[in-house]
Amino acid sequence: MVQLAMRRLDFAGLPARPESVEVVALGPSDAAELATVLALSFTDSTWDAAKATQVLLDSPDVDAVYGIRVDGRVVATASAQVRDRSQPVGTVHYVGTHPDATGRGYGTWVTLRVLEHFRDAGMAEVNLSTDDHRLAAIRTYQKLGFEPWMTDPSHPERWRAVLATLRR
Repeated sequence: MVQLAMRRLDFAGLPARPESVEVVALGPSDAAELATVLALSFTDSTWDAAKATQVLLDSPDVDAVYGIRVDGRVVATASAQVRDRSQPVGTVHYVGTHPDATGRGYGTWVTLRVLEHFRDAGMAEVNLSTDDHRLAAIRTYQKLGFEPWMTDPSHPERWRAVLATLRR
């Protein structure tokens, strides 16, 4: 099934990140921890350090991989992807939070860092893909100004169901 799509058409009204939350750029030495967070966040796929390096850290279409550390370990991540360098459009890519760290806003703050990255890079808009069952993530994206984007004939009906569930 085609993933749901969301987009944000500007950067107006971005919230301020709490000073207590430090979001850092992740690099090659973080590949194993990054893979752990992604494997626990996306249980439908297999992640290891090699895949995290190939798909994110060394990928030419990924500008940056950001993370939040708690007690020295990576607990949340999001990446800034640019799929077509001829267009001023960024993609929020692979947002994940370790299950032990959910509910603390880390997904919000690491996604906000990606938005700041794109704003500072001069992008005009940002999009992302998500799954129907990722209701907490969708709620976070809505709080950050993302709106449903109908890119597939199945989207209107699926978005109606997701939004009705979120209103409950």
